[in-house]
Amino acid sequence: MNMQKTLEHLSYIIDATDATVKHYDKADLKRVPYFYLGLLERIKASSIGLSVLIQSLNETPESEFSAGLVVRTLILDFFMGLNGYAKHNAAKQAGKSHDEIELELVEFCNRIFADGLRWTINHFKSFRKEDLYNDEQLEKAYAQLTAQYPAFLERTGTDVPKTKYAPPDSNGGLFSALAANNELKELSRNYETYAFYSKYEHFSIMSYSLMRRPGQDQFTTLWKAIELIVLHLYLSTSMLREYLPDGDNYIKDTNEKVGRYIHRNIFGGVA
Repeated sequence: MNMQKTLEHLSYIIDATDATVKHYDKADLKRVPYFYLGLLERIKASSIGLSVLIQSLNETPESEFSAGLVVRTLILDFFMGLNGYAKHNAAKQAGKSHDEIELELVEFCNRIFADGLRWTINHFKSFRKEDLYNDEQLEKAYAQLTAQYPAFLERTGTDVPKTKYAPPDSNGGLFSALAANNELKELSRNYETYAFYSKYEHFSIMSYSLMRRPGQDQFTTLWKAIELIVLHLYLSTSMLREYLPDGDNYIKDTNEKVGRYIHRNIFGGVA
């Protein structure tokens, strides 16, 4: 894998995600496709940044550090999306109806969506505890958050808002669920790349040695991670294809095109 091939992958990802996000921009989407379209939007934004960073590597090798931070986020997104895919497949194999499966997936998506609100509420509480907010500011923050996200938060009177959903699996829990799935066990190995770039995210003694690896070693890890992002794109469009209305030829064609791209440009097959 060389830099030029990686940039071609990113260019393809950017074009495919941009077209898909724009196509459904005004659509009234149900929860599951809304979730996976959100992942596509993050793939697009991250890939644009990665393309700029990778093009600067020859002149500024330190850009690999920033690229690694972006890749870490995308791999975690990939694991979240992959867990949804695993739940879909397991329920389907168990003979559940499409409506039953969708209800399970809606719960899965809502737990992830609500998690950011839970952390935000905890931040508000910490601000009040340290007198960075007064009572009036805290009440205003709670009221605004509850009003903005009524589908995910509930509140009685002046009580602290509560999320309507249980916390999602931890990052390690996402990995464990995939590692226990025979069909997806091999893909769970990519958690190692996530853990590797987590050493960039979280400053420790290992940060020093990893940032000083030979350039070729750094770049090889990065190139392989970019290939995983193409697979992330395929997975997300596959789930959109499952949960958008029947007869949606746009997402069907997009998903099949991504599949052919992977077959031709990553697995080396004939399109």
